[in-house]
Amino acid sequence: MRKVLISLIAVLFVAPVLLAGCQSGIARDTYDNVVSQLNNAQNTITQLQEQIDDLEETKEAAEQDLEVAWATVDDLQVQISGMTGQYDLTGDTVLETVTNIIEFYHDTHAYSKPDLFVCSDMASEVWSMLKARGIDARIVVGNIDVAIDDIILSDHAWLLAEIDEGQYLALETTGGYVVYEDENPLYYRGWYFDSPADMKSYNELIKEYNVRVEIANDLIARDNQVVDQYNQSTNSSERAKLEAVHEMLEEIILAHEAELYTIGDIISGLASRCGT
Repeated sequence: MRKVLISLIAVLFVAPVLLAGCQSGIARDTYDNVVSQLNNAQNTITQLQEQIDDLEETKEAAEQDLEVAWATVDDLQVQISGMTGQYDLTGDTVLETVTNIIEFYHDTHAYSKPDLFVCSDMASEVWSMLKARGIDARIVVGNIDVAIDDIILSDHAWLLAEIDEGQYLALETTGGYVVYEDENPLYYRGWYFDSPADMKSYNELIKEYNVRVEIANDLIARDNQVVDQYNQSTNSSERAKLEAVHEMLEEIILAHEAELYTIGDIISGLASRCGT
């Protein structure tokens, strides 16, 4: 009880002194300046507190966004794990891997028209997929409907994949399926290339060959017309002119035919024969 009374007395004793100091010991402008500084400090504290509150709200929003992002990541990881088996093309055997690859390629690519150059591009792409998994393959050209003995007559391209040492399986890249020899032996007969680069060279030469054939055919048709005109003409002067034109066309035709033989030999040298 005594301690409490002493504290009260001390407070009563000090308070008048402070009040007295405000009234007589401190200048008014000094006092106002201190009050102003106090108000400014309080305003600053209020502003800082508002900034802290804003930051807290931003932090909460960021934490919510982070939770959503992690949830998305978790969901994507689940989806990826579910797709791993779907797109893992490597099987327990080479045959299974080859089958997976050809089916997957067909499911993800479109084949619009029967064209040697389109199907050869598709065969080259599947060839690369097989090589990436250490599977040897050959790009083959030929005809799967009738037997042919000239590579120039080829109208289709496919693959022969080595599923075992010296054992090959035909892959129809445009249809996405395998073809066994007893199903269609013509898939195992044709001319094959060891790489897409050789296949590309073949395609370029075939295009040039076909253009030259069209030119040669057109020249032959014109020459036939000249010969007909010559045979029907009774004018010696006209016949002489027609004969000169015929000789000129014949010379050009022979030159084109020689070029065709040369290109044909180059084409044959790019590929190796398979089957009989």
